[in-house]
Amino acid sequence: MRLGLRKIIAPLLLLVASAAQAQLWGGPAAVEIRVEDQKGPPVAGATLTLRYNDVDPKDGPDPVLTDSHGKATVGGLAEGSWHLEVSHEGFMTYLAEITVREKGRIVLEEAAQFNVVGATRTMRVQISRGKAGPVSRPSVVAQAPAAPAPVPSPPAAAAPPAPQPENPPAPAPPQEEPTVAPAPVPAPPVPPAPQPAPEPAPAPEPPVAKPVTAPVPAPPPPPAAQPPENPPAPEPPVAKPKTPPVPPPAAPAPAPEPALRPAPAPPAPPPADPVRLRTSKDRTCFECPPGESAISTERVIQSGGGSGCGADIAAQLQAGTVPAGLPPGCHVLRIALPAGARYTGYRFEVQTGGDSLDCLAGQSCPQSTGRWPINPVLLRQPEGTVILAPFEAGPSERERRAVFTAYFTTGTARRPR
Repeated sequence: MRLGLRKIIAPLLLLVASAAQAQLWGGPAAVEIRVEDQKGPPVAGATLTLRYNDVDPKDGPDPVLTDSHGKATVGGLAEGSWHLEVSHEGFMTYLAEITVREKGRIVLEEAAQFNVVGATRTMRVQISRGKAGPVSRPSVVAQAPAAPAPVPSPPAAAAPPAPQPENPPAPAPPQEEPTVAPAPVPAPPVPPAPQPAPEPAPAPEPPVAKPVTAPVPAPPPPPAAQPPENPPAPEPPVAKPKTPPVPPPAAPAPAPEPALRPAPAPPAPPPADPVRLRTSKDRTCFECPPGESAISTERVIQSGGGSGCGADIAAQLQAGTVPAGLPPGCHVLRIALPAGARYTGYRFEVQTGGDSLDCLAGQSCPQSTGRWPINPVLLRQPEGTVILAPFEAGPSERERRAVFTAYFTTGTARRPR
């Protein structure tokens, strides 16, 4: 019985724990979100995901999609800090941190849009308080508790033996088992009848002998001439001067044809760093005052460091281009402002493990994640201002992102940084 109770109580405890987790992010508040293209038309089918920041791990309602008007309402939310993510194919991903209140307005703490693969446009997101709805809870599939093991019943008491009669009937004679006939034994095979001996073949006739023709004898050779008795003495040979043989002129070796080698392909240019534009007008630059915009670029820094950029890196960047053959661990990030834009300030960051760390020029970034050795170098050109910022990887063994942001205005207003 104890084993059966444990099987019943364990699933009930899981249901209670899931209900308690749902109570942490469920509440009476609601959020209405409207998504538009950067040019104004509503974006239908955008995915909205809300995660409550005050639970670990972060949890929240199921993602919802915007309707044909680009709107969606998510209800049943608890008051507090929420993380919002809006994504759609072809658009940059919108991330925001908001504070939700049941009866107050929604407070936008920070927001940004990040480049994703295939993104060509940005979106405008409007967040407001929605109509309160029922508390949303994640669906929990309760498993039926296993049936308790059946308890074996105690054995029944043995019945008393029945009384035997005084004259028991005679036992029945044993029945004889049927006799099984043995299987028939096959008869041995009958040998084949002897065949008559074959008649002898007739002897072959002897071949007829052909007459042999005697060969005709060859005529005898003529007798050899006899030498004279006193032959004249042979004259001694006259020695001839030996002329050394003149070697034939060597034929000129054919000139080897030059091997046709394909021209080496030009080296592929390094991939461009991603660039992200945010403005105060569309509320994507939460730290920008009215009329200001920001351009950010980033580069992935692999693990390991190097010798740094050197003390003369500022003089090298004043030439207007990124020098070739930079030392290991030295990276230069480049931002080109639009024509007519006025530079107002900058920001150095290092992102690692989901955290964004601000850095000061000339000082090591927190957790030894790198160093921005100098302030950005401004190069004012007729087509616009170009800004170069060197970054030194440092001794960190973790992969991280170096993020450089430049702020600017297109009007006459300018705020100090």
